[in-house]
Amino acid sequence: MWTRWTIIGCVVLTALVVHTAIRIEHVNVLSNTYLPRSPGEAQQEWVLPELSQVLEYVDHQIAIRRADAYAMTHPGTAIPANSEFLGAPYTEDEQNWIDRSKRDFASHTELHWWVTNFGSPQYLLAPLAFIWSVGNFLTVRKNTVRVLSTACALMAFGAIFLMIFRGY
Repeated sequence: MWTRWTIIGCVVLTALVVHTAIRIEHVNVLSNTYLPRSPGEAQQEWVLPELSQVLEYVDHQIAIRRADAYAMTHPGTAIPANSEFLGAPYTEDEQNWIDRSKRDFASHTELHWWVTNFGSPQYLLAPLAFIWSVGNFLTVRKNTVRVLSTACALMAFGAIFLMIFRGY
């Protein structure tokens, strides 16, 4: 009976650790691989601006692009102030850029939430799952338990690798 509960607990803990690692990686891909690629880059701080700041920046960039386009199509004439370009309706490309900026902001925010709430516990839970699965492998002689323990150990090791590699 003890063997059954210890392997069930190990599998559940490993499933939680692997789910968290996969979810963080999935959200990282959605946010254009925001997390660092090497442990040396992991020391950077989170910079999450407000959505209004993001949209203000995009509007400013649109005004600059419109002024540049006006200068290209009307050479030799004075370029109107940026405020004249801001009042015009958005083109389809500009609206797509605004929508993409909103999606990027939402995915960065979600990634920040996952890393903040579940990234730090990974440093405790992933090694615990690895040690528990190795302990099960060494103490229980049943083949099914050994296969499950080996699978859990490999998955927990993969989660530890991602955790250290990405720096969350």
